[in-house]
Amino acid sequence: MKIIEQLNKLPIKSGEYLVLPNLATPYFIIPIHSRDVFTNAISLVKPKNKKGRIKRIMLKFIPFFLLRKLFPIIMIQSKNCKNSYHQLILPWNQDVGNKFTIFNFNKSNVTLEKIGFGKYREMIRNEYNSILKVSKFGKKIIPEIIDFSDGDNFSSIETVFYKGNHPKLLPSSIIEFFENTKENSKKVKLIDHPYVNKIINEITKILKKEGLDVLLDKIDAHYKKYENELIPIVLMHSDCSLTNVIECDKDNSILIDWEECIEDGVPIDVEYFDFRMHIDNGKSWKINNTINFLVVLHYIYLQIKHDNISNLNKISWNKLEVSVI
Repeated sequence: MKIIEQLNKLPIKSGEYLVLPNLATPYFIIPIHSRDVFTNAISLVKPKNKKGRIKRIMLKFIPFFLLRKLFPIIMIQSKNCKNSYHQLILPWNQDVGNKFTIFNFNKSNVTLEKIGFGKYREMIRNEYNSILKVSKFGKKIIPEIIDFSDGDNFSSIETVFYKGNHPKLLPSSIIEFFENTKENSKKVKLIDHPYVNKIINEITKILKKEGLDVLLDKIDAHYKKYENELIPIVLMHSDCSLTNVIECDKDNSILIDWEECIEDGVPIDVEYFDFRMHIDNGKSWKINNTINFLVVLHYIYLQIKHDNISNLNKISWNKLEVSVI
């Protein structure tokens, strides 16, 4: 099985791992080297709701012999072991065999490692290079890099693991960071903006192919409305959303997952956070200006980029109101 072949190449401990919920859709790959290791790994899982918290508590107390009957167990035989750490492994849902997030943990420390095979190697490289570049705008809000590796099989980036909450309002330090990225930036008309041209062409091609003419007409109308507006060319995180913001305390917030970052983007990151808070909670988003429109355009492009074409059918666009149903 491909996922086991890939796992055997990773810098993780050899031994037995429990797969939840199954090998077809493995959300968590949990070490069962001992009860303590298993319990510590489960503790790193952050439940999304009350049901998830109950499941986590139950897993901590279910005997191993019963877990072996309920869930798949795989044997990993890695030659690249990090001796001082155990690992909780989270395959990327959209490509479970080629992109992994790994929690390296022991009794005193936890680090976060992201590993990419194939086309995802470039995403890992981009995250590493982006974190180095964005430090000139402010180091307070970016994750600290522990290690970066670009080997024969895969690329990996390891950072400090940050504990905290996902705030419902974007922290002021992150807003200030994005304001800094706009200083001295070049401005061009929307119609001439390199990022807008790139995504509008891709969006148009896919919407025509999928027969989503109504959505395409809405985009065309707003594009023509704002085409002469001046838009800065800025460094853009591209996915400034709830789960990527960690508020460690009131004076310390971190923005993670820089793998989508680009240098010639549009200044939408602050508004994109609000947009996602709206649509992810079943609310609509009102397009009152150019940036509001570019936020929606960027969201549509991300669905296409990550092969979530079916999500485009869920977009409801009524005059100035956009929602995802």
